[in-house]
Amino acid sequence: MENNTLSNSLRNALSYESEYNTALSAYRNAVVQVNLRKDALNITAADRIKTMIPEVAITAIFWIGTSIKPGGTIWFILSCIGMCVLAYAAYVFFAKSKKRYLKTEEYKKKKEAVGNAEVVALKKNDEAYAILENMRNKVPFLAAQYVYPETLRTLLEYLETGRAETVEDMLNLYEQDVKHQQVLEAQQRIEQEIQCLRDEVASIYIPTTYY
Repeated sequence: MENNTLSNSLRNALSYESEYNTALSAYRNAVVQVNLRKDALNITAADRIKTMIPEVAITAIFWIGTSIKPGGTIWFILSCIGMCVLAYAAYVFFAKSKKRYLKTEEYKKKKEAVGNAEVVALKKNDEAYAILENMRNKVPFLAAQYVYPETLRTLLEYLETGRAETVEDMLNLYEQDVKHQQVLEAQQRIEQEIQCLRDEVASIYIPTTYY
């Protein structure tokens, strides 16, 4: 395949770059919304207490009643009942309130919101994939793993700068550059780790002056 033909094919594929990036950004935003709505499904203590209004009200009445006129048999009886009501309220909180909240309209709406957000995310994913397929159709001589805007721009640069003339040349250069970049990143990580170790040793060693 001639150099000009390769260049034109790559440019045609890259004509979808802006559209693809927009669709990809929309998909990522949709995923963020899904995660936010899933986080909203976490049941808090406040959510549980909302389902315990009768228990909380009765407990409050008994405890207020015992605080008005302390002392005496009636106060003792009310205190005992209040303790029992409080114990029952605690039992409801830990054993039943979660199940109660799962049946509330509030929780059902939250769950429905998650489902709707997931549908939107899937739709945005399909849109981005469809654009990617259009890009791939413009460069059938490339494997799918190479058909992404950043990679296509790199391959086009090889052709325009004369570093490559054939598909094989482009891909060989790309793989070499990728491996070289990986080696550089690995070296940088090692250097950073060594520097961190030096900093740790320096912070541990504290010179002591003897008088």
